[in-house]
Amino acid sequence: FLSKLLNKDVIFDKFIFSFYMFDDKNYDKLKSLFKPHVDHSKYGGLVYLNKESDCRGGTGFYKKNDWNLTEIVKMKYNRFVIYPANIWHSVHISKGDFTDKYRVTQNFFIK
Repeated sequence: FLSKLLNKDVIFDKFIFSFYMFDDKNYDKLKSLFKPHVDHSKYGGLVYLNKESDCRGGTGFYKKNDWNLTEIVKMKYNRFVIYPANIWHSVHISKGDFTDKYRVTQNFFIK
């Protein structure tokens, strides 16, 4: 499936999964995730796992030169997002978005 989607061979022994859950209690501790960054892989991606009523924010993509936000992919239950890992991106939420629920994502990286 990913090979067709990316139009390239995908080597699955270099496929890394991670699972993220955080809420407003950890907002200040995890602020570094909210800064634009690149990942050290060929592709990055995630699946949003919150139910529709608990979806807020999303993932922001930026221009490196001036850090202008160019695109926001809104969080939506079961939405699959894949992108070249050298594109600057970040978690895009505001403090207060997850006071009573966690933001839950399944993240992955393809080396």
